[in-house]
Order: sequence, then structure tokens, then C-alpha cells
Amino acid sequence: MNEKLKKIPAGLETRTNVAIEEYLEDYRRRYPRSNTQPIQHKLEMLLKWEKIKDITLKSLSQTLELQVARSGPNKGKLWTKSSRKTYKTIWEVFLRWCHYKDYTPQKEWNIELLNVKEIPSPIGILTPQQTLQILREIKPSHQPAFALMCFTGIRPNGEMSRLEYKHIKWGEYIEIPGEIAKWGERTLYDLPENLWSWIPKKRSGKVMSSWSGVNQSRRRACVRLGFKYPADGARHSFGTYGYWYKGMEWAMHTMGHSNYQTFQRFYRNKKVSKEVALEYFKLEPSTGIEPVTFPLRVECSTN
Repeated sequence: MNEKLKKIPAGLETRTNVAIEEYLEDYRRRYPRSNTQPIQHKLEMLLKWEKIKDITLKSLSQTLELQVARSGPNKGKLWTKSSRKTYKTIWEVFLRWCHYKDYTPQKEWNIELLNVKEIPSPIGILTPQQTLQILREIKPSHQPAFALMCFTGIRPNGEMSRLEYKHIKWGEYIEIPGEIAKWGERTLYDLPENLWSWIPKKRSGKVMSSWSGVNQSRRRACVRLGFKYPADGARHSFGTYGYWYKGMEWAMHTMGHSNYQTFQRFYRNKKVSKEVALEYFKLEPSTGIEPVTFPLRVECSTN
């Protein structure tokens, strides 16, 4: 009988693994085209409880509170609030389903997220030397697009992928039309002089033929150069250096931002000096710049 209970539902004696398997089968029937693997991965954390009836709201809150990242840039750090909320939502839906199936007497499942002090994550940026190295290392056909991302902060997906040379008035301005801009059209004036040395004067068609192509070229360049490219490195670098170069208003407008708090929190590394920013906006194909010792990732005082 005990062996049989390990494989079939048995009311309040239903084992957690049996309930999860049944729930996923039910989910696939209702949503036949869905990918249940991410849901299964999150539900399998509940296998630490043998039976559904053993699970309590308090124990679930404590479990979420103690989880740490096992890989990536946040390895060893407590889960972010966003990660905990994702697990919380999936668990709550599953456990309400379990109550409907009479596997648990608990009807309401509102998991409390305990206050976990999140450690600010460093804003990853490129040093001037690393930026120049990548621009020289990637394929020449990809240089204009990557230079635009580094020295204007244009979004790689959406804006950059649909930008055409007809939108660029060489040496003067760049138009970001409404049909490609994320938050409405804008014109980029007063751009850094070094940008134009990376942009051909006369050309037609798209500036970036393929985001995946530029991304792959940049990735391979960094492997050959021997350093790791930070997430959104070009855009974060522009936000950080642009703040010192011509001020926050100019940097935000050029990037297409309107929220001061978002810019300060996610796009400005506060441990970069004005001197380094000026060096960054002097990078040209013929620049002879000595290697610098600034770290790839610099921790800022606030996230």
C-alpha cells in the first residue's frame, strides 16, 4: 500500500512529487503549446516536503528568504526580490490547485516575502581601452553599429536594429523616427566628435544588418582579447561616461530615457571620474591609448 501511495493521489496523504506530476499534466492539457520545464524546475523545490499537507506558509517564506544564486554575476548572493516573486507566484497557483484537489486543507496561499536586504549589484561598464580594443577587433562591417551604441547609447534591439543611414546627417545629427523609437521620436544633436570617425559619410541601407551578427562578432572579439563583456556594456558605458561628458539631461535624451531615478540606478556607475569620461569620448580609429587599469566592473555606492 505504501508503495502504491508513492505513485497515485491519496487525498491529504498525497505525496508532493505525485501532485507536481499531476499538476504539470493538467497544465499541458490546458495549454498544449506551453513549455512547462521552467514551472517544473520551480515546483521541484517543494520536494523537500514529502507530502503537500506538510507545507506551510511560514516555511515557504523562510525558504525564499534563504535562497542564493548558484551561478552568474550574483553567484553567492541572496535572490533578488524579482526572483522570489516569480517563485512565490508559481507556488501559490500550484498550492491553490492542490486545495481544489483536496491534497491540502489550506485554502488561502498568500506567501509573505520577508524583507531581505539586497546587496547593490555593480553596474558593468567598459573601460576606454576595452572599448577601443573591441572596436578594432570586431569585423569592420560591424564597427559603425557598435560605435553608435557606445557613443550614443542607442538601444541595440528595436532602435539600432532598424536604424538606417538615411537617418544620419553625418557630422550633425541622427534622427530616431517614431516607428523605431521605444518612447517616441527624438533627434540626437551635439554628439561627440569622435563618433563620426567611426561612421561612413555615404552609405545606404541599415546601419546594423543583424543584431545577432554584431553580438556574435563582439563576443568573439572579447574572447580573443581576454576579458568579459558586461551585460549591456555599451549602453551602460555611454550612460556613465555621458553623465560626465555633457550632463545627465543630454545623456538621458540621447539614450531615450525620461526617468531620473532609473538612469541614476541602472545607467550610471558612480565610481567613474570625469577624466576617464573625456578619454572615452576621444576614442578614434587612430587613437593611440595606453592600457588602463580600471576594473571591468566597478561597484557603485547605490545600485
